[in-house]
Amino acid sequence: PEVYFDEYEGEGFVCCEGCQEQGGHGYLEDECIRKWNKENMSKCKKTYIVIGCPRSGTSMVAGMLRIMGIYMGEHIKPDKHEDTDILWQPLEKIKETINKRNKEQETWGFKDPNSAKYLQRIMPLLINPHFIYIQRNKEDAIQSDLNRNPKTTRERIIQRNNAFERIYN
Repeated sequence: PEVYFDEYEGEGFVCCEGCQEQGGHGYLEDECIRKWNKENMSKCKKTYIVIGCPRSGTSMVAGMLRIMGIYMGEHIKPDKHEDTDILWQPLEKIKETINKRNKEQETWGFKDPNSAKYLQRIMPLLINPHFIYIQRNKEDAIQSDLNRNPKTTRERIIQRNNAFERIYN
């Protein structure tokens, strides 16, 4: 299908051909995006891995991938878009899940904040991995974490985030 880029109150939007024939939606329509992506995604197998420090925006990106039609798992924590078939699982279970997804999905992905601990051990299993590394202003991320976890300290957050950055960089 052809994708149309039109103007709506100064904002562009995407609409599928069928919707365009009906006058369009006037806003970004999730179902249209999913349909377009599934029909037009590259036939090349891919695995998307969303990584970044806590409170950096990884949940938002994982949620956007889901809206775009990327399979991010069957059992998703809705507030964080984390797949419980991978999250906090033993390494062997994670490897089994990866092998299963590689067989069943052309394109899929996952977000696990703990993946930094085991990425090197699963890399050989990932087909055409595409890493999406999210960075946020450090002070904003720290303040967001303090607001969410009032029992933690600024020093602990900085120490944890520095450890993540050493792994990812």
